[in-house]
Amino acid sequence: MPLTYVLHRMAQASIACCILAISGCNIAPKEVDAESFDQKSEELVEKLSQENPGLASMFQDAYGYAVFPSVGQGGFIISSGWGHGAVYQGQQRIGYALMSQHSIGALVGGDKWSLLMFFNSEGALKQFQEGKLAGNATANYAIGDSGNNAGTNYAKDVVVKRVDPAGAMVNASVGFSNFKYESNAQAAENWKKKSD
Repeated sequence: MPLTYVLHRMAQASIACCILAISGCNIAPKEVDAESFDQKSEELVEKLSQENPGLASMFQDAYGYAVFPSVGQGGFIISSGWGHGAVYQGQQRIGYALMSQHSIGALVGGDKWSLLMFFNSEGALKQFQEGKLAGNATANYAIGDSGNNAGTNYAKDVVVKRVDPAGAMVNASVGFSNFKYESNAQAAENWKKKSD
């Protein structure tokens, strides 16, 4: 049996297991951590906007955007990662998101990075909220010193950018990504249920 076939089947099984595991995770951060999480998200947006005029324009012009301040990733041959995100419209947080990401590659150990998603139309944001944005974003994306708007076109009217811990845009694949969304009202309701 060819090694490539075995690896492909292993990847399919691993990704399926990861998706099942992530489905049981909370979409919003814990209530006790929410304020700190929101602050981290807003500080990341402010920092990147100050350092890069191109990104500042994207945050201003987008119909909405999602900020995942810390996405953890690890594995060998088959890697997976996940992270919480805050979703904004008109510079106001409207909800939270959970991202799970799976890819095949020679990643050893762990890695952490941030992810930005820009929704350039109402339809794109709605698709994200309904959980219909799942797939591959395999093109490389980077941003130059001039602050251009290069990025991966993840789906129609959706651009993603990956940021390393130093704040630099990096060339890398997002792999297969799955997103779950929860509105502010849904998050508050779930927090209340857990406190009862």
